[in-house]
Amino acid sequence: MGVLGKTQGSSANNPWLILVFGLILFSSFSTIAQNAFAQTETIAAVITGSDFFPLAVTVNPNNNMIYATDGAANQLDIVNGTTNTIAGTIPTGNQPFGVAVNPNTDRIFVTNRNDGTMTVIDGQEKTVMKTITLPGYPQGIAVDPNSNKVYVAGVKGSTGSVFVYNANNGKLTTVIGSYCGAWAVAVNPVTSKVYVTSAFSNGCAPNNMVYVIDENSNTIVSSFQAGPAGLYAYDVQVNPATNRIYVSTFGGSSEGVYVADGSTNSIIAYVQATEPRGIAVNPTTDKVYVTNLNDGTLSIIDGQTNTLLGVIPPCQPGPPSTCMPDLSQYAVANPKTNMIYVGTGSATGMIVINGNP
Repeated sequence: MGVLGKTQGSSANNPWLILVFGLILFSSFSTIAQNAFAQTETIAAVITGSDFFPLAVTVNPNNNMIYATDGAANQLDIVNGTTNTIAGTIPTGNQPFGVAVNPNTDRIFVTNRNDGTMTVIDGQEKTVMKTITLPGYPQGIAVDPNSNKVYVAGVKGSTGSVFVYNANNGKLTTVIGSYCGAWAVAVNPVTSKVYVTSAFSNGCAPNNMVYVIDENSNTIVSSFQAGPAGLYAYDVQVNPATNRIYVSTFGGSSEGVYVADGSTNSIIAYVQATEPRGIAVNPTTDKVYVTNLNDGTLSIIDGQTNTLLGVIPPCQPGPPSTCMPDLSQYAVANPKTNMIYVGTGSATGMIVINGNP
């Protein structure tokens, strides 16, 4: 398959710049109008503790338990979402990075970047079941709760690959690739499609490509570019209820969140953001939450209109009382409680946001 790699021409002939400029104007006017109402989200809690540096986060909505990788302590942090308290830790491999949970089986999967392994954890017993050696160094991870297959974005040699682990029989079944870069991964269990971002592809392709994998054939069936060349596609998340794919990009004036239609694999909207990183999607409220590393804010997007509902600002002396106490990295939403959990990767801990109207 081919990838886009044309040199950018003048702004008058560049359709990406024309599209982005128009969308920025529309987003700006929409933001001015909507910020008069602002968002309804509030900070519910900030969870801290000794040796508690949560980074990537996931949630099991069935038992309201939140799991976060903690690279500083080489462990998985467990948070009780009902009490907003730390419920324990589980040792992992060297520098745990990505985490995913299958709520149907209560199994947690953690990628360990420095030793090229994946830790499989029993969520009920809070014990390590096994450690899987991967054929490369892993990054992001996602699980399909229906097929019980785990998809790991990683690097094999000098190229990106996706490692497929069948949790039904405990076997590493397939390596999909090679292609340029493999950073974040998301699964739509309704359509059986997997989405992989190509950030940091070492120059062999645009760093903002998103590859589409068919679960049934384990092949790349399509790809699309999230914004103009020069951007880095960081996180990717899916709303299975609407079949919308959200990609955070950074590295240029057109950085932000690009929204794709999963039925056509084409970009349909753009929401401006400042160096966005992690994305959390709540299919219940059709809201999207985006962490912005550069200015420490959290953007809240209406998934129906693809417009900015509001921004939670960083904390400063004085008002407002609803503010982000530290720079944030990754986020996850519990669709049953409408609570959002944000990992900071620092001693600030985990920020809990109430997303109920």
